[in-house]
Amino acid sequence: MRYLVGKPGEPRQGAQDVHLAYQLQAGLSRRTTPSGLGLYLVGKQLSARGLCEDAVGPLKRSLRLGLPTSDFTIEALRSLARCQYIEADLRGARATLERLLTRTDLPAGARLAVLDWQQRIMWRTGGRLPATAVPLNTPLDPSREASPLTGSLD
Repeated sequence: MRYLVGKPGEPRQGAQDVHLAYQLQAGLSRRTTPSGLGLYLVGKQLSARGLCEDAVGPLKRSLRLGLPTSDFTIEALRSLARCQYIEADLRGARATLERLLTRTDLPAGARLAVLDWQQRIMWRTGGRLPATAVPLNTPLDPSREASPLTGSLD
């Protein structure tokens, strides 16, 4: 756990986090049974530091090796799609998002987020959204107004 959580009260250092994540990955890779968990943690650390180009490789390898639970797998796929989008690998991001949508254990909120990312890709590649897209702040009942700041109904 010392790799994941620092000492109480000490400030966090980004370079130290990445270094410790690499050490954790190296330690886990020395096990007799390969684990994707160490690579997943490295990818998440790199992604959190804005180093998406470097995060893609570890995230892909972690998915190939397998992760302990479906929650880890879903989060790895979400992080991978986000990094691919940021790095302008829109084809890769689209494929990763499609892979997420095929999962039967994907929570409803995560499914909506995937659809949002797909629409971002459509907008970025074609400059338009599908006719079925509805802006998030559009009220379902036309007689009610959505707040322009929060999108919530008054």
